[in-house]
Amino acid sequence: MLKRTAALLVLAVLTTMGCRQIEPTPTITPTVIPTPTPLALYPPAPLDSSPTETDANPSDTAINGAALMVEGPTALTPLRLGKGRPSTMALSADGAWLAVGGPNSLTLYDTESLAEQWSISNRYTPTDMAFSPDGSVLAFTDAADHLLVIDRENGIEFMTHDLPVRNDHAFAFHPDGNHIVLIGYTSNQPRSRNALLAMMNIYSGDLNWQVRTQGYRRAVLSISPDGSKVATATWLGQALIFDVDSGQPLESLDGQFTNMTSLNWSSDSELLTAGYYFEDTTITWRVGRLDPDGKQEAGDTRVWSPDGSRLAISRSDGSVRIQNVADPDEDHRLVGHESSVVEMVWAQPNLLVTRSWDGLIILWNPITGQMQHRLSNHTRDKLWSTAVAPDGLIAAGTESGSVQLWDPSIQQRLSTWHGHNQPVIELAFSADGRWLASGQPNGRVVLWNRASGMATAQWEPEQLQYLSGLAWHDSQLLIVTSRLTLHWDPDAALEPTIFGSSADNVTDFDLVSANGDLPSQMALSIASPEASRNNFLANSLVLISLTPQRERVILRNPNLLGFRQVAWSADGSMIAVSDEGNLIVWEVATRQIVHHEQNVGLISHLGWTADNGAVLFSRISGEYLIGIDIATGGWRYLEGHSSPISAITLDVARDRLITASHDGTLLIWPAHWPLGISAEDQFE
Repeated sequence: MLKRTAALLVLAVLTTMGCRQIEPTPTITPTVIPTPTPLALYPPAPLDSSPTETDANPSDTAINGAALMVEGPTALTPLRLGKGRPSTMALSADGAWLAVGGPNSLTLYDTESLAEQWSISNRYTPTDMAFSPDGSVLAFTDAADHLLVIDRENGIEFMTHDLPVRNDHAFAFHPDGNHIVLIGYTSNQPRSRNALLAMMNIYSGDLNWQVRTQGYRRAVLSISPDGSKVATATWLGQALIFDVDSGQPLESLDGQFTNMTSLNWSSDSELLTAGYYFEDTTITWRVGRLDPDGKQEAGDTRVWSPDGSRLAISRSDGSVRIQNVADPDEDHRLVGHESSVVEMVWAQPNLLVTRSWDGLIILWNPITGQMQHRLSNHTRDKLWSTAVAPDGLIAAGTESGSVQLWDPSIQQRLSTWHGHNQPVIELAFSADGRWLASGQPNGRVVLWNRASGMATAQWEPEQLQYLSGLAWHDSQLLIVTSRLTLHWDPDAALEPTIFGSSADNVTDFDLVSANGDLPSQMALSIASPEASRNNFLANSLVLISLTPQRERVILRNPNLLGFRQVAWSADGSMIAVSDEGNLIVWEVATRQIVHHEQNVGLISHLGWTADNGAVLFSRISGEYLIGIDIATGGWRYLEGHSSPISAITLDVARDRLITASHDGTLLIWPAHWPLGISAEDQFE
């Protein structure tokens, strides 16, 4: 099923147009911990260490995707493919464990081998995390203002608390391992001066002390290595120092800039460095002096080594400078990121971990300057499209122009193909699985040989046209652009031939294949822009038979604003379309509207459950998949993504539903209604 936003589409009325081929505080005894209740754990999956090569040795513990879909009282946990964009990370004090937060998930790695120890799902994306001093506990906060406490050994959550702060927050462990010190907003107003600094018991959730303090631009907090002081940042660019055990203010250090992004202590707890991102500048103060004037130097962030002998200084170009403190002229650069480093953790003298806006996490030996590991299965690349092969493999198109091939049975990305210079917004497998077609917005289409992974042919329209969809009918690839409909037999021709010209401003199309047969009808949704108000097909849904006669059925509703998306039900008996705020379901045989949902917002993608019980849709900039029961009109929500949904694909043969998102992940859901959680639960 092809679902796309913002494409212009076609109907079949013969004409011609030229085409050409394109080249290629004190210690406090904790409360008793209750018996842990496990979360849904994903088995470890092999890392995609080389994005252009097939990964070897699939996990022996892999299980079928359906076994990972566990429906609880309020939520459904889908199978997740891909780690997505990392949101935060933490390194244990001994340097043995690296925890990485991603879209609605958390993964633990062994730093020596980068083997995945466990991965858990969470309803919300982790925003900050830290290991206890002894490394036995991992705590993280999420986007819904919760603190979750995890057993590091097995990934089991044993405590969850509501935070006393909202929105942007940060925390660090107290040296006793039983408490955290946290800071955050106390109101929902951005840039509020109402900040709260507090010490919380991670087992009981009780606050030992709390201090109202000045606001800050973003959550920044750091506890000194000796465990006596905590530093926070204010909106005015100051660094405030507090006593860790009592919360009493100790010192205020004046900065020169307002956009502070980091605070880091030297190993002897005497020096404090603040990083200012936009100025590419750091300021270092000697804490406790009567005249704590800061020393201003270049660099986004500075982090001291545990022994205090070296400094790591991140630069805006993505590199990191390692400087010998005793001899500043003796330094070297770590080069491996493509954009600015946003986080650095130095736990052991020979282990530095960096995280960048490029989505990569790199483990370095800062003494030798060598890259030890590159955690490449976390990425910032957005997904734009999906398709399912006859054998069940899933293709995903990315914003960077690559095509990923995934095997959901082992939760592994098998390979990545590169052949586009724009986002891949359309994908379609041939019925025999030999070919994969991919398309980008300007109409360029690439044909891939599935067996070899090689691009065997490509086509691009001579004139500017927007690609509206790709679909296979028998051995023919149908290409729909804003001006043309073409068909392409890759076994017989190097480029497609014209099948027909378009009506004005067709916005989406879909093929229906009932009972596993070949597609028999094509549906086109047509909008009515200012330039085509008089077009007799404006605000219409056009059904075209894929027979030599190409018979047409026109469904029209002049009261609507122009159709945008279209999707057939699995059995071909109904068809759903959307306009700007309406969702309409037609019964094809009677040509009657059987469901009309108003005020649904701007819909970006449409789909159906396999049993035809509900229409599924996502909103523009919406991270939820929403289902509407055709019989009752009840709404339900599927949660799992942390960024807008970019594709909805129904795999009828395997009774599963696949969603892709700009968070870089694929989620696989059961395909029968009801799914997700009710509207009442969603908005409690």
